Amino acid sequence: MRGVLEDAQTAPSNCNTQPWTVHVVSGAARETLSKGLLQTDETRRACRAASAAGPRLPPLPGSCPTAAASG
Repeated sequence: MRGVLEDAQTAPSNCNTQPWTVHVVSGAARETLSKGLLQTDETRRACRAASAAGPRLPPLPGSCPTAAASG
């Protein structure tokens, strides 16, 4: 637990003004969170790769979470 809090202290923030809320999960909740994060990362990587390699067509709504941010 101490290591988690020490890592959080060194995470970047704007002039150290952002308040931190630390959540520690384990068991089934951790597995669900981990799978969701991995799926989101894979989706974003696929969207970036498709955007870089393919024609500039507008994505379908909800198909690429980074499309709205990247324009």
